[in-house]
Amino acid sequence: MNKYIELRRVASKYYPTETNYCSVIALAVATGWTFGKARSVLYRGADRLTAKGTSVLRLHAVLKEHGYRTGFATVPKAKTPISAQKALENTTGTYFLYTKDHVACVQDGVCQDWSNNAHRRNHDHIESIYKIEKV
Repeated sequence: MNKYIELRRVASKYYPTETNYCSVIALAVATGWTFGKARSVLYRGADRLTAKGTSVLRLHAVLKEHGYRTGFATVPKAKTPISAQKALENTTGTYFLYTKDHVACVQDGVCQDWSNNAHRRNHDHIESIYKIEKV
């Protein structure tokens, strides 16, 4: 099941004014929460506004507050989301791929984001990759 497609469907149906919600979807996938819960937690815990993103520090603070650990991950040859997805395709666990204005979530080797290589490739430069783990 593609979690991203289902989360995007919920966002479109119940939150029609919402845009720029990549951090909401990444949080929902990483934690197993619904779109609404992830959105609400980011509003309260990270001061996220409708149609605005949130910073890496605030997103990670919310994860830590809810019992998750974030650690910088070194993924050789991962310069873009395209190459990072290829490098992570046979892994288990959850990873956040950060570019300048976007976060994508790769869970158990599958990119749960619009930038999934099978659908639409993202050529932006990777700024950092973090592994997300439940404590």
